[in-house]
Amino acid sequence: KTTSIEPNFNLDGYEVIGNVIKSDGEAIHCWRHSQNGVIADNLRVGDNTFKNVILSGAPKGWEPPMPPTAKNNLNAMGSRASGPLSSLVPKPFGRRLLVSDYVGNKVAIVAADGRIEWSTPAEKPQDSWLLPNGNVLFSHVKGAKEVKPDQSVAWEYVADAKTEIQGCQPLADGRVLVVECGPGRLLEIGRDGKIAKEIKVPLTPTIRTHEQMRGCRKTADGRYLVSAKGDRAVLELSTDGKLLRSQPVNGDVHDVRELANGNWLVALGEGDGVVEYDKSGKVVWNVGRNEVTDNPLFLASSVERLPNGNTIVMNWLGHGHLGATAQIFEVDAQKKLIRQFTDHRQFTSINHIQVPE
Repeated sequence: KTTSIEPNFNLDGYEVIGNVIKSDGEAIHCWRHSQNGVIADNLRVGDNTFKNVILSGAPKGWEPPMPPTAKNNLNAMGSRASGPLSSLVPKPFGRRLLVSDYVGNKVAIVAADGRIEWSTPAEKPQDSWLLPNGNVLFSHVKGAKEVKPDQSVAWEYVADAKTEIQGCQPLADGRVLVVECGPGRLLEIGRDGKIAKEIKVPLTPTIRTHEQMRGCRKTADGRYLVSAKGDRAVLELSTDGKLLRSQPVNGDVHDVRELANGNWLVALGEGDGVVEYDKSGKVVWNVGRNEVTDNPLFLASSVERLPNGNTIVMNWLGHGHLGATAQIFEVDAQKKLIRQFTDHRQFTSINHIQVPE
């Protein structure tokens, strides 16, 4: 059947092309977004059965929508069970959260009922931390910053223009661990904004800057855990940078947590979801890409294990899945869905959260 768009319908930043797409199943609404006369990306809302799409009366030069997983093809699609656009209805998490919205370029504190208590601009933020003093520390693609509740800057590290910063962590001695892609280094930055310590990470030299690393952590005893995204491995380094262990993984690893028992809880990006490895490298628990009810896992960007044993998973919805499902979900040890967070009106693609105590 064909689809049409009401004359007064508007989608911010998009040019409605309407009534030019039909499918052999449910209707598809299509928009295009132009920059300087060039089509920058497509947005399709509606059918998610991925049936053949037929072009009907489109402007000259217009191409059919790319498959939903194709780059620069943005989607806002509901689940098969509940229908198109149902996933756009906000579902608060029931817990207070600090949220990094990578695509939305902001860091925000979200109340348990879904209200935004506070937010600050951040270009492609990754890690974010609500500090005991009430300030928020976060990494962004060009550095790291600590911002006070009044939006003034308490501390800042500005990275070299040729690098990408893909993570940070506040350390007990007041320094900040920064994940620097390009040179492939872990940096400890002092309160004066200068490099106090450098750890060169043993990455494959041919891996390009953006693909090198994601979330990394320094442990209480001084070791470093590295999400070596491009190498598809978790690396364990000694306090002086010596390689202690390399754990191969089935995915472009985005984050790692060392649990109290010494196991590693790992978010595997667009790979095998979330996996827990014991000290020998054996998989002892996991959440697969299609194991959680109504929550297909497109890209596991981060993961947290709660004191009660539940696990919170961040489902990054870039790469063609904006609006497709919940952005965050919590499961118990049996992988039963406990709660989820959905707010596609105020957030786009969330890649990291902190659950404040």
